[in-house]
Formats: sequence, structure tokens, C-alpha cells
Amino acid sequence: STPQNEKIYANYFKPAQGLSITKGGNNDKFDDAMANYNLGDYKTAIDELKTLAKEKTENDTLNYYLGVACLANKKEAVAIPYLEHVVQSEKPFSLRSDAYYYLALSYLKKGNIELAKKNLAKSNNDTAKEVLLKLTY
Repeated sequence: STPQNEKIYANYFKPAQGLSITKGGNNDKFDDAMANYNLGDYKTAIDELKTLAKEKTENDTLNYYLGVACLANKKEAVAIPYLEHVVQSEKPFSLRSDAYYYLALSYLKKGNIELAKKNLAKSNNDTAKEVLLKLTY
């Protein structure tokens, strides 16, 4: 990864907004993980989300937040498979466009500009278009 790529990544990576949780719901383990994510304790959130993902490997929400938490925890290589899973999923998912964006940032951080551009182009997120322009010139 070049200093220029690092700079773009640093300017554009912000962890995704976590889901708001209601304590005492019927989804305690996920709520705990999301609470830690929202507090910025990504390491704990990752451990909790990984445990949940073992039972629900196909769950796009789990994979998405796992990927973003891994990025936030400076584990770009670990984030990629989770985010790839989300963008390749056939199921409707409201955060897919954002998943392409975070996947692109993962590849940017790893120095793979071509894959970064490819995924940015698939995101309809305004910031993705901005980053794509920066990578193109």
C-alpha cells in the first residue's frame, strides 16, 4: 500500500453506524455484540459476532458488521472474506452498497487498487464515488 492509498483510506474509513439496540430484547447475544461495537470495543464485538456467525454463517448482517469491525480493528485481511460474503449473497440486503464500499476500502488498504475500484464502482454510496475519483486520477 502506498502513502497515497494510506492517506485516502485514513480520510475515508469511518466505522459504519451500529444498529440501535433495545435491552431486554430476545436477541441478547447480538445486542451485546452491537453494544460493544457501538462503544468502539471492536475486539470484543468481533469475538461475540464470530460466535454468532458460527451458527448463522449466511447472515448478511453478522458478516457485514464483522467485516467492518475487523477493518476498525486494523485487520483488513480478515475483513475481506466477511464483506465478500455479503456482496456475493443473493438475498436482499439494505447495506449491500455499503458492504461494497467497505470491501473496496479493505482492498485499498491491502494495496489492491484494481479490486478497490471494481467494488467502489458497484457501490451507489456518494462517498464511494468520491473515493473512486481519487483513485482514478
